[in-house]
Amino acid sequence: MAFLSRTTLAPLLLTYEKESMYLHIDPQGCALFGENNPEPFYRTTEPLLLAQGIMTDSKTVHMVVLKTSGELCYTLISGSGAPQTSLLAKLDVRSTRYRRLFLFPQGKMIHIFYGYAHQSIPDLWRIEHRFWDGASWRSVHLGEVVHPREPLYHVNLDSQGNIHLLTMTFQGRHSLLFTNRFNGTFHIWGSPTETLKISDEVVDMAAFMTSDNVQYLFWVTKNLKGQFELRSAQQTDALVLTSPWHPSPAPIKTFRSPWKGIGALEINGVLWLLAHTGEETLMQNDGMGWKLVSSHTPLHSPLQWVHKGGRNAHLTYWLESQTERRAPAYYRELGFNLKKRDVPSPITFQFPPVHVIPAPPPLCPLFILNKYLPIPIRSHKFPSLRMM
Repeated sequence: MAFLSRTTLAPLLLTYEKESMYLHIDPQGCALFGENNPEPFYRTTEPLLLAQGIMTDSKTVHMVVLKTSGELCYTLISGSGAPQTSLLAKLDVRSTRYRRLFLFPQGKMIHIFYGYAHQSIPDLWRIEHRFWDGASWRSVHLGEVVHPREPLYHVNLDSQGNIHLLTMTFQGRHSLLFTNRFNGTFHIWGSPTETLKISDEVVDMAAFMTSDNVQYLFWVTKNLKGQFELRSAQQTDALVLTSPWHPSPAPIKTFRSPWKGIGALEINGVLWLLAHTGEETLMQNDGMGWKLVSSHTPLHSPLQWVHKGGRNAHLTYWLESQTERRAPAYYRELGFNLKKRDVPSPITFQFPPVHVIPAPPPLCPLFILNKYLPIPIRSHKFPSLRMM
């Protein structure tokens, strides 16, 4: 089974309001391109294992890379000034695998997440949170997830600067979703909570937070017929700690093998899902249920899409357009307009402006995730998430 979104150096599309940048990545390094410019304005020539980036304004890019040498580096690229790079750690890349890199700048704070597994216990993935608190880099271990291929977890940001951690761990016959929250004001992790018990093994997941703090989770399981079922759940108010999750009563859609990846995001209040299997399937939900927009034989290559806008950020698996370089596949269906240009460049995006979150107070002790006991989960019906 292929998981191209997690294990290959797919290019990065970085967007902020109407601006975008494109990070080309290969084993020999990476090159960052701006709009209407065929030449990169930033380049590294060292081999990479992982790379992640995000725009925080039209001229500022934050990047974190893991080199094949084991160096984990953070780089700030701002305007015409020289890039500033910090070495965060020297990691063991000979006996340990690293996957799923997340990066969230918040005012004076920088948050970095990644999963890693030692070759002696390849199914046990540890989740690490490294962050700059305004004075120094700190690190905290956030617990483990069990999965034979990938560390299934996601990180979302709400409008008040809180970070939401969703982890999916396999327990033999079922998977468990645990949630936790990093308080953006007091800089402390809360208590992890078992939120959902899901039948069968979850093979892939995606999540995002809307600008009005509705948190969505999508996951894929393989049923007894060898088909892949795409399901979902939502938390209607992520700002409330006790806000329940409402799982969909039925699959959104069922797909045939092979499974390659899932993309999920919100654009101007419309939810979008992209399922990459033996076909490319694009779906939308404008509040009236999921509707099929496009489905055909795969034409596009994988792309990571990172958007910072409004009061949240999206990081999702996507595909790259074949007709317009450095643009997402299905940009017309998503409602984007391309700028006129003489050279290949990113597209024009129409998103709300970014809300800059003020720097929070000093750091408090962090809660370290340990072991948990299962708790009963109530099942809720949410018909609007069903495929029409």
